[in-house]
Parts: sequence; structure tokens; C-alpha cells
Amino acid sequence: MSSDSRLHPLSLTGHFEAPEEYEGCFGWMCGFSADAKFLDAALERFSGLTSQRRELSGRVYLALMLDPRHPQISPTDAPGVLHLGYSGHRRFPFNLLHAKVALLGYRKAADPSAWKLRLLVSTGNWTVQTLEESIDLAWRTDLDAGDLPPERTARTRADIAAAWGMLSWLLGRYDARILDVPALEGRVSETRHAMSGCRDWVEAVVKSRCKGRPRFIDSRSKSLLVQVPELIQEICSPVARNYLAMGSGFFETDCREDALPSVLNGISKALKRDGLMSSSAQVDVFVNPGECQGVARAADAILKNKGWSLRKPSTPSCFGNSGRFLHAKFLFGANRRGGSNSCGSAWIYLGSGNLTRPGFAQPMSADGGNLEAGVVFAPDGLLWKREPSDGAALSIEDALPILPGEELSLKETPLGAGENLSPRDGFFAAPPVPWLRWTGSEGSGLLQGPEESAEYDVLTSTGEPCPREGANRHRWPSGVSPRQVHVRWASNGEIMQAMVPVLDEYGRVSPKELQRLDLRRAWWDLCEFPSAPQDDGPQHDPPEDEPPGNPVGDPPPPGDQPPVNDAHASRPAPEAGYPVREMMRLVEALADKQVRLNKSDWPIWCARLEQILTQAADSVELQYFKGLGLDPLSPLLHPAFRPQFAETGATGEGQLYEAALARLGKAWGVTNLEKIGRLP
Repeated sequence: MSSDSRLHPLSLTGHFEAPEEYEGCFGWMCGFSADAKFLDAALERFSGLTSQRRELSGRVYLALMLDPRHPQISPTDAPGVLHLGYSGHRRFPFNLLHAKVALLGYRKAADPSAWKLRLLVSTGNWTVQTLEESIDLAWRTDLDAGDLPPERTARTRADIAAAWGMLSWLLGRYDARILDVPALEGRVSETRHAMSGCRDWVEAVVKSRCKGRPRFIDSRSKSLLVQVPELIQEICSPVARNYLAMGSGFFETDCREDALPSVLNGISKALKRDGLMSSSAQVDVFVNPGECQGVARAADAILKNKGWSLRKPSTPSCFGNSGRFLHAKFLFGANRRGGSNSCGSAWIYLGSGNLTRPGFAQPMSADGGNLEAGVVFAPDGLLWKREPSDGAALSIEDALPILPGEELSLKETPLGAGENLSPRDGFFAAPPVPWLRWTGSEGSGLLQGPEESAEYDVLTSTGEPCPREGANRHRWPSGVSPRQVHVRWASNGEIMQAMVPVLDEYGRVSPKELQRLDLRRAWWDLCEFPSAPQDDGPQHDPPEDEPPGNPVGDPPPPGDQPPVNDAHASRPAPEAGYPVREMMRLVEALADKQVRLNKSDWPIWCARLEQILTQAADSVELQYFKGLGLDPLSPLLHPAFRPQFAETGATGEGQLYEAALARLGKAWGVTNLEKIGRLP
């Protein structure tokens, strides 16, 4: 697009960006293919965290389901994304899993009751190639927590419910057990907490009244060819249009020289049959000239058909001079009237389905049709051509890779069939064990899976099986936990391998090893809550521009408190001071922060408090208190230091907090020391 365009298109990764004041919570994705570089970039936008910080948090943000023949993306390739393995046999219910859909959940840090759901439908794969080499399209819709009752969001709620129907159907065929695994000893897993919260939002949308037919469609029961005309009649308007554009990155291969390609002809016939396209309509077919499969063979028949033409796709100028390959799959219908610049009664289909029989003309089946997904919608105020006087109105060239121009001349631009799509022959099967839990000791450690797991071997870095110590217990030859391990098993006479994530006692998935922290750094990391701690690298002195004299931050004066959950409000500036003073200010600052936390954040706060302060078990201040025979944690049990909903052990939140402090006291070695003050 030109630099003066009013349209600023987002890249596919840009659609993962959290709305202002929100942060990514959890999401589900499906697609044909993906790569780690794309996923890492998308997840950084979604979570707001670098790869290093996600490695430290060990939290899963996105659950990914790809075509079962796609090679595994290991848990450490893109920290925060978990590629789920297919849990059935090689006989799949679809020819290809080709649908490209993401359902993303965001929450407002200052108010967890304020959430957003985003449905994203893409024509492109979750790959760098999509960003750098192809012309693709994406459609999205957002829904706020406060939008459940209003009728104006009925269509969006129906879309999200329909997409969740497909994604939950897929989840039943992929191994997602790890997402629901708790941490040890009653701790709360951040992954499980985030996933269940986001699932609750989706289920609230599903349960809300969703009048009207969704714009979102998939091919599980009916082909896209059947559903698109139905949606045009219901969602757009049941009138005949005199223009149709059809574009695809791949076409059917077995076309005849003397006939229109069957799928393209089938689309035209279906629209005419239902009164959605006039008999004399102009039909433009947009192709990659050098790779258009059977269209190259049928080109003469297409051009001899009255009103039909072949055209090259336009490449938006925002891509510069780089050659781009049309990968988008789209249909566009409208009325074109002399003297009018408006696209009358316009409708658009975009989705994953190529204009082939498996992609568009057949329902999903094991022997024929792919699982595809797309949307049909009516764009408002769309223009045929952008004029300077049109303000912010969109033209068709802004929305689709379509530009008015001459049709292809077969003499000047010979068409080529290109290469056929070769199906993969791999299989990423879900291993018998979805995760292994680490228990370390000097010189070696133990990796243990869930008790119900079938027979499998855990392989060392040299490919040898680890010694077994009973069912699902494997002795690792090092005292340092691996982040992931290879697992080998037999299935139907075939030897299978996959990479399995390792969990620690906090429920972190394939995490970086926790480093020891001093007391000041521990407080800085707790200040980040509810965001993840900073990267666990070398500890640095505080910035020179921070005010001195406050090692852990005095509580703000009454009436001047920072917003709830504002991770960066009143950030403390450490100083070298007396150990007693520093420890007591830490306790006071912790109390000030936690009494203002939201109830929904409390389970994760308890887990984070235990984890980060355990990392400070070797701090100078703690050693000083232990020398005095005093337990510096004991004031945190006082009701005044706790939020109202967790003031005592009479509530679940209070029990969770007291259990976390008990484990922390054991890690600090202060359980049997004298308490400071008396509890009522």
C-alpha cells in the first residue's frame, strides 16, 4: 500500500497483540503448519514477555494443534507454546487438518474481571513464510466481558461459540492432559489457572444467548461450497450480484482442457442457483501464473467462457518490490453500477480452504475432505476505487489482493501448473506420558510420570534408556533437571519417539533453572506481579536515578495508593542497610501489596510468593535472622497482613496462603524458630 493509505494492515503476528491495558492470558490455536520463529514472535506480542522471561515463568500461554503429520515443535523451541500430540491412531477423521484458527483470551491486569476474547481466522499458516513471502488475509473479532448481554454482539458471540465447537472437538483428539496438571503439594499451577480461567470465559459466551447464524464456518459436517451461499443469503442479502472474484493459492490439479475447473464452475453454479449471482456476471479468477495447477491446463476453456477472465493478484505496496506469492483463499461478490464507486451488496469469504475438492467442495472425511474453516461477512461502505475525497473509507484494493487492470495474456504470460502438494508421511503421536516430574538430588535425579501411563523409555542425552526404579520412575544421570527429554515407546508394532516437557514442583513447564536471589532482587520480582518475573540473569545494582533510602519500598500513604495489581507502581530502590530493617521492610511491603490483590489472583500470588522467596533462602538478611533465632515470616500470618478473603485458615484462600508460608518456612529453615509478636 502507498504511504498515504488510511489502511495500516497488521502482520499476522500483529493480531496477537494485547489490547491496551490488557495482557495475554491463554489461547488455543489450530493450523496446518507452524514454526518456532513465528510462534515466538506472536507470543511475545500476546504475553508482552521476552522468550527469556517466558522460559523462567514456565507457563504455557498457547495450546497448539497442527496436522498430525507435522513434525513436533519441542517445548523449548518457542517457550510458552505447547504443541499437542495427536492421541489417536494414524487413521484421522480428516484428509488434512487445514483450518487456521486462534481463540485468544486477554485480561486486564488491574481488574481480572475485565476480559476480552479474540477470534482470529487466517488464510496463512503460522509460519515466517506467511510473513515474508506470501499474500494472505486474516479476519478477527473481539468480545469484551461486558458485551455478553447486548444484542449488538449476538453475531460475535455466535462466532466464538462456533469456533469453540470446532476447537473443543479437536481438543478431544489431541493430548491436552498437561494443561490440567496441578503443581505439587497443593501449589497452584499458573498454566492450569490461566487455562481454566480463559475456558470459563469461553463457556460463559457459549451459554449466553447467541441469536442468529455465525459468520464462522467449518467443514466437519458440510462442505464450504454448501455453506457459503447459505450464509450470503442469511448474513448479507439475497440479491443477484454482477461481479465475482475467486482467488486461491492452490487449485484442483485434474482439470480438463475443454471445460471450466469443476470447483470454480461449482461455485458459480451454486451462486446462480440461489439467486446470488446474475447470469451475465463478470467472473475474475486470481492465480499465481507460474503455479496454478489445473487452471493452466483449463486456461483456454476459462477465457472462452463469456465474462470469465484470469488475472494476477495485486501486491500491496507496503510489501515493497518483493515478489509475493498468492496464498490467500477468498471469494468476493458485489454489484457494480455505472457511475457509482460503491460495491453494492458486497460479501466476502476468506478462510483456509483452497478452491479444490478437498479444500472447498467436500466435507471433512478420512478419505477426501480436509478440516477447513472460514468466515463470510458483509463489509460496510466498501469502494471499488480509493479517491482522495473518500476519507477513511476502504476500497477493494485495501481489503483484497485485487486491482482493476488487464486480464492475463497467455501469449505474454504463459501459465504453469507448478508442483503438486505432497502430503507429509510423518506422525507426531501423543506419547504415553504427557509430562515428567523432576525430583533432584546430589549427582542424579528422578523423573516420574503419571501413574496411569503405558510402557515407555526415557532416553538420556546419549540415547540410552534411563534406569527404572519402579513404574513410571526413571533415574536421570545428572543432578540438574533437563527441561525436556526424549521418550520412546512402541505402538502397533512401530517404535515412536517424542519430546516430553519436564515439570518442577511449582508446575512450571520446561522451565529454566531457578537461580539464587538476594532479598532486594526477590522483592523486585514480586513487584512485577501479576506479570512474570524479570529474566533470571546476573543481578545488577539498581539504576542510579532511583531515589535512595528505601530498600523494599515504604507503603504508600493513605489515600494515595497505586492502582490494584499495578506491577510497576512505587517500585522500590534498594540500599545497603541493616539486615533487620531490610527484612522487616520487605515483610511490610509484601503485606501492603497482598492486602490489595484481587481474589482471582490470590492462588497465583501464593505460588509466586513461595517460589521467589525460596530463591532468596541464602540471603544475608535471612542468615542474620536465623542467627538471632527469629522467624521473619511469622508476621505475615497476622490477619492485618492478609487480605480480608484470606485473613484466616477458615477460607480456602487462607489455607492456600498458610500452606505456602509453611513450605517457605521449611525452605528457609525457620519453622522452629521463635515467632515475632503474637497472633490473636
